[in-house]
Parts: sequence; C-alpha cells; structure tokens
Amino acid sequence: MKAVEFIVEALSWLNIFIVPAAFLSGAGFLVYHHYATISGLVFFIMLAMAGIALGLFWAERVRKTIGCSTFMSRIFYSGDVDGK
Repeated sequence: MKAVEFIVEALSWLNIFIVPAAFLSGAGFLVYHHYATISGLVFFIMLAMAGIALGLFWAERVRKTIGCSTFMSRIFYSGDVDGK
C-alpha cells in the first residue's frame, strides 16, 4: 500500500511542478520564436530556469505543508457532487 501512496504523491508532485515550468518555458519559447537571436535564446533559457525553480519551490512547499495529493484533491473538488 505504501508503494501506491508513493506513486500517487509523486504524480501529484509532478503535476504541481510542471505547471509553472511548462508555462514559463512556453512563454520563453514564444519569445525565442519571435526573436531568433542570441539574446532571445538567453531569455528563453532564463525563463525556463525560472520556471523550473518556481516549480520546484512550489511543489516542495505544498508537499511539506499539506501534501500534494491533498492539494490536488482540493483543486479538483466539485461541490455539485455533494448535492449542496
């Protein structure tokens, strides 16, 4: 049972990490695609690194405070199911 719990937590952690990393990397790619120069490439790399750092910080902070699976459960919660 511990293995299943670990897999769920790891996938939730990855889900939290990937959002800022992908968003900022995608924004950097769009900048580089529009300005295909060395400065555009540097800006892309800087945004990608910032996204990875922000993703690591956010995912670890959530893991240490409430837990990744709890955080994801609260995000995907729908009050309509309870009949409220």
